[in-house]
Amino acid sequence: MLIQSNQIRAARGLLNWTASNLAEKTGLGASQISAIENGKSAGSIGAITAIANAFTRAGIEFMGDGGVRPKQSKVYTYRGHDGFCSFFDDVYEMARFHDNPDFCVSNVREELFEKWLGSYDAIHMNRMAKLKVRAVRALLRDTDTYSSSSAYTEYRWVSEDRFAEVSFYLYGDKAAFIEFLENDVIVTVVDSPVVTLAQRKMFDLAWASASTQPKG
Repeated sequence: MLIQSNQIRAARGLLNWTASNLAEKTGLGASQISAIENGKSAGSIGAITAIANAFTRAGIEFMGDGGVRPKQSKVYTYRGHDGFCSFFDDVYEMARFHDNPDFCVSNVREELFEKWLGSYDAIHMNRMAKLKVRAVRALLRDTDTYSSSSAYTEYRWVSEDRFAEVSFYLYGDKAAFIEFLENDVIVTVVDSPVVTLAQRKMFDLAWASASTQPKG
């Protein structure tokens, strides 16, 4: 992503970040960032990408006219096998850019996830496991002992009366609602920090009271 020096200054202003704050988020030096902002250095592609990604993760959107603004809520829809695979590509890309990802999945039935991913399920599980982080917290029905993603997932179990048929998946600033139909799967993703934070708070309450072992 190509961004201009004035956009970096403006984005820092919106977030009330100092150059040192941005340096901590990107792994760059504060003097390097100042040089880019002041036009003394164009910055490498890697440096500019790291800066842009840090602001994007913090909820900043860069405009084509050279401006910046808080990220606007957007809604995306994925359908069917191909769409479901694309959705998990988005999940994986988000995991790659978070040092300590905390993705939350509720109302999980992993056999349905595997059904719609097909052979792509093994690909996704392998690449997530290679990140070597426990990236996902998942809530299952208390009678469900099928948990195939333990390499990167921590599981807890909830009672039948607290389990719903629509799964939701929180990753980054995105909240995805997954409907498994007889002949289709529909994923509706709301890209909104406010919506995702609200869902995460509800998930955390459910997680705190969930069992660490399935029934029986």
